[in-house]
Amino acid sequence: MPWEPGLYGAPAVLARPALRPRLVHDTLCVNKLYATAFLREHGIRFPDGRFPYEDFVFTARVWAAAPRVALVPDRVYVWHVRRSARRLSISLDRAGVDNWRARTHACRTAHAVLLDAGQKRLAREARAKFLDHELRMYVRELPLRDEAHRRQWWTHTRDFLADFDADDWARDPCAPGRLIGRVVLSSPEPRDLSRLRDLAARPARLCPPHARAGDGTPCWSADLPGVTLESLLTRPVPLLPLAVDAELRPCARGGFRLRLRLHELYGRVAGAGPESVEAEWRHRGRDGAAVRRTLPLRASADGTWSAEAAVPPDRLAAFGTGTWDLWLRVRFRDGSSRRVTAHALAGPGLLRRRAVPSPRHGVVLVGPYATHSGALALRVATGVRGATSVLRGRLRRLLH
Repeated sequence: MPWEPGLYGAPAVLARPALRPRLVHDTLCVNKLYATAFLREHGIRFPDGRFPYEDFVFTARVWAAAPRVALVPDRVYVWHVRRSARRLSISLDRAGVDNWRARTHACRTAHAVLLDAGQKRLAREARAKFLDHELRMYVRELPLRDEAHRRQWWTHTRDFLADFDADDWARDPCAPGRLIGRVVLSSPEPRDLSRLRDLAARPARLCPPHARAGDGTPCWSADLPGVTLESLLTRPVPLLPLAVDAELRPCARGGFRLRLRLHELYGRVAGAGPESVEAEWRHRGRDGAAVRRTLPLRASADGTWSAEAAVPPDRLAAFGTGTWDLWLRVRFRDGSSRRVTAHALAGPGLLRRRAVPSPRHGVVLVGPYATHSGALALRVATGVRGATSVLRGRLRRLLH
């Protein structure tokens, strides 16, 4: 996955970082070259001692010193991720609350560095980056943690967000990270974790129920009317956090049947007129490998829109063993569209691994599952050897 593609899409030379506030979203130190004389002149060093996420502070000190910056679009660094390693890297080892405390401490320190240097615009952007990146990333994993972890995480996050001022929340209050932060601040106890997880997904999904306050204003829930969603009424349709449910049921003759259901969102979906949805199964490890199909959307009596299609395992198996993500593009009558992922429904007969006979491969093992963000994905393995490797990998993950 390319890192900050919008920032490094084209070459540029900036007289100072404040001309491109997005720079503070790039907290890595390893993809840059520095003039050592500049670092010495400004006393820029890494924090002393053990300091998890020290990159955050180092790069903040660099941007705070207002250097001239050249952006280079070439790929200069490749980071190999081993999620199954016995000892995970600091950024991957997020199971403990201490990791979150270390990350928020680094973010707070980086913000203070920028603010003390008079870089108010960059400091504001650093907080926007926290809401859009850090908060969303950890919220996606919160349903996986135990109750004690959730409570500690929630309490610490509320204390951290209490330092944010009105301007930090004012810009686009219904942006996913800001909306999540407002919910956390408004509730002393963890709540709506699965719904917050979907909102933290990329792209965001705002799943039902879609409540209204007493005066009819859209809000997060009936008991949190102060967390308003009013800006959704004017947000462009291609930017709405549309929610689509995906139900994958096995067929009697082999294979699966995919059923999609698009939810209304305060009248915005009906007003835009959804006409079709392009369903794309995209291979996670092979660029360009995809199986697509466009389906008509039919309005239902309950105010939703639905579509249905077969999922042929043989077509996916032609690319070999691997993982497939489901991506959707909802198209509207004015020609606009919204790209989303689907919320994976669980229940009897759903998300269950199944071996499907195949004339070409002998057998295809298909394992539907919900990702950390709640989206539907498939693990596909071909033949006995492929099925064995998938089962072995599953056993390793369980033991880990």
